[in-house]
Amino acid sequence: MSFGESPPVSGGRTDITVRVDSADGMTTVSVAGDLDMTTTPKLQRIVTKALDEGPQTLVLDLDEVSFLGSDGIAVLLRCHQYAGARISFRVVTANPVSLRPMQLTGITDVVPIFATREEALGAG
Repeated sequence: MSFGESPPVSGGRTDITVRVDSADGMTTVSVAGDLDMTTTPKLQRIVTKALDEGPQTLVLDLDEVSFLGSDGIAVLLRCHQYAGARISFRVVTANPVSLRPMQLTGITDVVPIFATREEALGAG
């Protein structure tokens, strides 16, 4: 099942594109663009909706994120908390633009981070 691509949200430094794909109890949310205070509310709504559908695993792919601000970090934490123990919440990024802020804020100690989508989907 695929939700397709969402229309871009205007107002930030760049637009954000979000794609949601679901299959076999796994949902992948792929994000491209800046995650700042103007774009993160939409991402929060999309990820929350995807989590509400009850996948076994939700993978948030941030490899194409061009900016990760404090609002984006907050969304990651809220989504991880919302998933709780019922859903395995994983983040994908090898992109220093998104990985470095997560390392500096300690998110990498709380949220499972994978270098590739394949690793995240294959993790136990």
